[in-house]
Amino acid sequence: VIDVKEVHDNGTLHRMVQLRNPWTADYSYAGEWSAESKNWAKLKVLAAECPHKDPSLFWMKAADNDAFEGSDFFSVFAKSNLIVTRIFPSTWAHTRIKAR
Repeated sequence: VIDVKEVHDNGTLHRMVQLRNPWTADYSYAGEWSAESKNWAKLKVLAAECPHKDPSLFWMKAADNDAFEGSDFFSVFAKSNLIVTRIFPSTWAHTRIKAR
């Protein structure tokens, strides 16, 4: 985890997580919030706060408002390990989920 952002846009609180992909040459994130996603065009404030300047970095949505478990981030990392390299803002809740 490189960065986290809480951004209000279009009446919704978007909780975003920026990750580094060390395998950029072989695999790129193609999920709901990939750099090529049409979602960014719909949410200009979010797009400005979560730029895609480095191809080895990408954003995933951690939660909409308080719905963490339905997020792309949760579905990917609920079954694997995640190394956090930054401290989350105090407004975020800490949650531990046992991988299956």
